[in-house]
Amino acid sequence: MRVSEKSHNGFTLIELLIVVAIIAILAMIAVPNFLEAQTRSKVSRVKADMRSIITALEAYAVDHNEYPHMRLGYELGMQYNRGAIYRCTSLTTPVAYLTTTMIRDPFGTQYGFSEAGDRLGTDDGVTIHYINIGLYRRQSNLPQNVGIAWGLGSLGPDYKKGPDARTGGNWNWGNYGRDNPIDKTDPRFTLWQYDPTNGTVSSGDILRFQ
Repeated sequence: MRVSEKSHNGFTLIELLIVVAIIAILAMIAVPNFLEAQTRSKVSRVKADMRSIITALEAYAVDHNEYPHMRLGYELGMQYNRGAIYRCTSLTTPVAYLTTTMIRDPFGTQYGFSEAGDRLGTDDGVTIHYINIGLYRRQSNLPQNVGIAWGLGSLGPDYKKGPDARTGGNWNWGNYGRDNPIDKTDPRFTLWQYDPTNGTVSSGDILRFQ
């Protein structure tokens, strides 16, 4: 009687290498798409949060005939015409135009940038920014009839303030153009706006104006 040979089950080294190569190719395709989806989601979140803030700003202006100041900044002896939106405590009390002003910038980091381009290690660096342009220009003795009263800003997918993803910069909305903070003859603000057609992760900030 002939004894049958013992069968060997398992993968050969070549087969394992092929499987690993296929997994690597799929990962190369999936990971960038996943990261882009995350970025698109954060952009959508920023825009939705800004819409909520804008609604609150306009409702406040209807009731008070002016846009809110940085009350918390004033109480702390800090700048009270621009900075992190969380300082606008008048938007939550005594009337709740917003349930909270601690509205985080999903592109903010622990070390965000101040209005002067300085690095920050506080909540100023991780919340959406707001500037009361009318108040700023009154305090700086600049012309008032500029057709714009406030601005909101997010650092955008490059996680830096300003158009240069390498160095960051200064928004300086209230002083921009001296006579007109949205002077169309100067293209800086156009260039500073984030545009996904330049790539999901590209330079520029997400900015909104009244």
